[in-house]
Amino acid sequence: MSHRATSDEIRIELPDRVRIREPQRKVFWFKECLLYPHVGIGWESPDQAESGGLQAHKHDEGIEISYFVQGQVTWRVNGEDFNARRGDVFITLPGERHGGLNDVKEPCERYYLELIVPSEDQPLPGLTTAETRSLAKAFAAVGSHVFPGNEAVGRLFERLVSIHEAHGHAASGSLAALDARTVLHRLLLEVLQCADEASTPGTGDGQRTGLSPEVATALDWIDRNLARNFDVPSVARRAGLSISAFHRRFLQEVGMTPSEYRTRRRIDEARALLARSERSITAVAHGLGFSTSQYFATVFRKYVGITPREFRNSKQVDAPGE
Repeated sequence: MSHRATSDEIRIELPDRVRIREPQRKVFWFKECLLYPHVGIGWESPDQAESGGLQAHKHDEGIEISYFVQGQVTWRVNGEDFNARRGDVFITLPGERHGGLNDVKEPCERYYLELIVPSEDQPLPGLTTAETRSLAKAFAAVGSHVFPGNEAVGRLFERLVSIHEAHGHAASGSLAALDARTVLHRLLLEVLQCADEASTPGTGDGQRTGLSPEVATALDWIDRNLARNFDVPSVARRAGLSISAFHRRFLQEVGMTPSEYRTRRRIDEARALLARSERSITAVAHGLGFSTSQYFATVFRKYVGITPREFRNSKQVDAPGE
């Protein structure tokens, strides 16, 4: 719904500019990994959507674990959509079909690994067969695909990648391989601990943690005023914080700036409107506060990987009976 600016609104925040650069990646996949043949690891930070970059797929034997450092994504697992943001862990188990919406890899920064658990009578390196079976059983019992992680998960992922950057060509029996194996064990246990805490009543119950009342107030206001071109000082005042404290806390808790958050929420709402309403693309753009339909299309493509018209057409093709 469009909104007419009131006299106390100050439009000093310019729209985000779309930056285009090559995606950043560091990948040590199985044969390139010190933990071959059981593990492949990687890090990536694309700053724009990649059409076809995350097509639906499944791993017959592998457990896939992602940890999000920045950004937010919507991924689909077995036909169901899941949202993940900064600080979250995302897990898929063997045989689960997963990928991005419309096969799009959304802009974010994440670490990820695929763990192939050996057959019943074979252990993971550094573990006994019984310990390996206990680990596999624990991951199979995780009740949610996405749950809050913690700083330790991020540090361990970072350490695992840095070991491979420094010693990627070391022999499997080297001290570097021992270091990587030790970090992997700690990482897997930390992820399981986070999953357990998220599912335990009184310790998060599967909901997000670490969101202060001030930032929650700001998020609620932005969500209810997506079409408004606000300035950060006014939102900081609503949250009861100084401008510098608001910027710092918002970035720390949400993983992006207020402007970036608003843009992503606008695009989320645009997706829903394009898929479920007959409003024109221009009307959707103006109703969400974009100055022109051309700029809306540019931003939409950055985050979704396709144009608004292509997105609407794809939803019409997916509709039952069409």
